Amino acid sequence: MKYNELKYLTAHNAYAAPKYGYQLIDPLLTNQKKSVTDQLNCGVRGLMLDIYWDGSEKVVCAHGSSTIIAHVDLAVILDEISDFLRCNGREIVTIFFEDYLSDHYRKLADALQTTGYWFDFSAYDVPRNGWPEVETMLANGHRIVAFLEKTTDRESMNLPYLYDYAVETVYGEASLDHNSWVKKRDESSILSGGSGKLRREDTLAIVNHFKTVPAWSTSDYEGNISSEKNLIGHIDDFYDEHGRTPNTIATDFIGSGFQRQALEHLNRIKPDFVDTKHSGWLVGNSVDWDSQASFRIPDGRKLVGVRVYNERGYGLIDIAFCHAPADALDDTHERECGTPIFGLFDKGQEYAAYAPPGMAIDGLTVAKYERYGLVNLKIHFGSKGSGWLTKNEGSDAEMIREGPRAGTAIRKIAVRSEGGHGLVDLKYYWK
Repeated sequence: MKYNELKYLTAHNAYAAPKYGYQLIDPLLTNQKKSVTDQLNCGVRGLMLDIYWDGSEKVVCAHGSSTIIAHVDLAVILDEISDFLRCNGREIVTIFFEDYLSDHYRKLADALQTTGYWFDFSAYDVPRNGWPEVETMLANGHRIVAFLEKTTDRESMNLPYLYDYAVETVYGEASLDHNSWVKKRDESSILSGGSGKLRREDTLAIVNHFKTVPAWSTSDYEGNISSEKNLIGHIDDFYDEHGRTPNTIATDFIGSGFQRQALEHLNRIKPDFVDTKHSGWLVGNSVDWDSQASFRIPDGRKLVGVRVYNERGYGLIDIAFCHAPADALDDTHERECGTPIFGLFDKGQEYAAYAPPGMAIDGLTVAKYERYGLVNLKIHFGSKGSGWLTKNEGSDAEMIREGPRAGTAIRKIAVRSEGGHGLVDLKYYWK
């Protein structure tokens, strides 16, 4: 296994914890409940650290430039990392520095060198040779890999610019919004491609999943932000959209919520890279939308039915999908239907269409009126298909978009809606 194949949890603002003066001194910006040592013991192998020069010969970790209100010496954090590595001989820790050091990067390099574990980029020439094997890194004692997020010209000090080697999603509230959480942050290259210096297969991928200002309570974090559905859904959406498994997902409050389940899910996704296959948004850029949701067909099952909900004057306002075991498509009793994506089934008339026994849906067609959004839908299976699902709308719609035939099992459907117009666009993915 090479370094770029590792999958791990990352602690956002790992230093912003009660042990280091946060919560009591700076309660608003407390991102973690546990110390760095305890985070590492919980399975974290990536640490996001904001670093500043404090004006008195020290590099410190702090929020903003509030080095007086609350901060911790970087040396303290590095000592905890080093102690952990000494006790755990087969572990590697990656540090993502959000750096504000002015001209004091030599102090950072010296501090990292003192640990005795610093990864030597010059020894490997990663852009030319790719990442080394983990076993090689362990044998050479190169077990702390560090990147700079802000500064681009310190690689001669063995301090590489992160976006030469990695791609990264948006952060803050945008990283928790299903409508935007698989978009790239401004500094990053496109998420489905390579970074500044590396080809796609060698580029690290970072998924952020945290608020700009941390949640006030751990219970809020567990019940919403870091729920199993949200974390794993974020990973799956990234994989579906960009055709690659992220190396790490960064969160607040390590040890709360479902981070460990998310890590297990990261390590189950195979292969790491796929050619993303999807229909594209059937309507496309001509439509406004304000909400997006998706439904994933469970593993081992295939899409066999679609239910739509039509409200007179609004067109299609919601949609649900039905699936059956791949090895029992003939048995209609094995069909199961998910709940409507937007929960509006009680407001509209239901219409449904199913593939014949023994077949699965491999394509969709939508009809759209400018005023109403999507107003009708057809399903396709093999060389055949259904009629329009609803009775009164469709054939005279101003826009009809027939999606491509997957030729295989559809595994996920994404839908967009707009308040007052119901469903406005649809996209489906296949393997």
